[in-house]
Amino acid sequence: MRLHLRESWLAALLIGCALPATPQLLQENFVYASGQLTDLNGGANVSGGAWTSFSGTGNALMVVDANLSFPGYPGSGAGGTLRLRSTSTSAEDAYASFTPLPVGSTLFAAFLLNVDTTAGLAANTSGVGDHFSALLPGNSTTAFYGRLCIRKGIGPDTYQLGIRATSQNASAAWYETDLTPAETYLVILGYQLVDGDSNDVASLWLNPDLAGSQPSPVVHQVSTSTSEPAGAARFALRQDGSDTPTASIDGIRISEFWSEVALPVQLTAFRGMRVAQDVWLRWTTVSEVNNYGFFVERRCETDGVFSPLAHAFVPGHGTAVTSHEYTYTDVNVPPGAWFYRLRQVDLAGGMTFSDPVRVEILAHVGETAPLVFGLSQNHPNPFNPSTTIGYTTAHAGHVTLRVFDMLGRVVATLVDGSQPAGTHRVFFNAKDLLTGAYIASLASNGRTARIKLILAK
Repeated sequence: MRLHLRESWLAALLIGCALPATPQLLQENFVYASGQLTDLNGGANVSGGAWTSFSGTGNALMVVDANLSFPGYPGSGAGGTLRLRSTSTSAEDAYASFTPLPVGSTLFAAFLLNVDTTAGLAANTSGVGDHFSALLPGNSTTAFYGRLCIRKGIGPDTYQLGIRATSQNASAAWYETDLTPAETYLVILGYQLVDGDSNDVASLWLNPDLAGSQPSPVVHQVSTSTSEPAGAARFALRQDGSDTPTASIDGIRISEFWSEVALPVQLTAFRGMRVAQDVWLRWTTVSEVNNYGFFVERRCETDGVFSPLAHAFVPGHGTAVTSHEYTYTDVNVPPGAWFYRLRQVDLAGGMTFSDPVRVEILAHVGETAPLVFGLSQNHPNPFNPSTTIGYTTAHAGHVTLRVFDMLGRVVATLVDGSQPAGTHRVFFNAKDLLTGAYIASLASNGRTARIKLILAK
């Protein structure tokens, strides 16, 4: 076995396939400089437009140089922390967009919460308290649903959390257990978008076990609204002058499936390539949390059991918020069809498995299919603010890959240089661009290909 860590590929035949969509619809660890989150009143906008201010004229949301941690939660200990403040004057609200989910979907919004004090919270007798986080459709900044509500607890200096499906629900469903200020809790809001009216379901988990299957929520509530949302596209954080808390928020992870909440590594692609009698594997992570590394496992098509390859371990990057690419070569593979998968292991010993890729080794080296010039659709698309673009060049030569706005202006040059024939992938970060449509154009050896990109902030 031999390990390769380099950016370009030699001429080869792509046989593998991309993994499904990135598990997290939104992952936010506030990896920004300290300062104002948005551009409210001309502020610092340290998020680069990842968050949009939509209400309130003062008391801007701020990122501070600290972070929250919770055992076993992948969003622990990375980046900074967002501060909410309870004030008596106008206060800013902001949202982050994610890939829209239609009716029929379920989402889970997880984050870490540490409330400073109960001062200013609504009384324990309040049925609705006040909400400081919620979901929004893509076309509204007022139609809050799946509201996470807070009020004072029964005991002194305590508080309680609840869930309110929609504004038509007369009160929240409360988890009537007193919680303690200055303690960090893992909060998960679930929302099921059910077809029809008065049947959406909002759920709340507090410090759940992420290692097993989905547990029962501590409370849930069925919507009573006759005009339920047509989808979910935004996660909002809210400061309401007085009744919302002074608190820290960190490690936001929004997913479609419970099993994806706990994934410590966001693996966006896993591909297998045949080069003569060898198999080259390549995979990419968008971010990593407590990642010890990857074990490569293999099975033949006639065998249903995966076995680890000897010495086939690739170290991870621990906790990282930038993209990393990995490659591994399985040498002198016997002819036949083989399946490969990755067993990712975190620093606590937890494991997750990738979907397998199939690679066929031909009986004769001369049986090689030609490469085909082409530009693959970026993934994810729509995206915010990063995406990956794959392309194949049939011959070695000068390659350019540029991104244009709809007026034909070049806004990014991703590739401009000589490359070998083969399949390549590039990472595109559009954090400095505005929401809208863009065109990616690939040119090499007199041929061109284009795709349309959708940036949705």
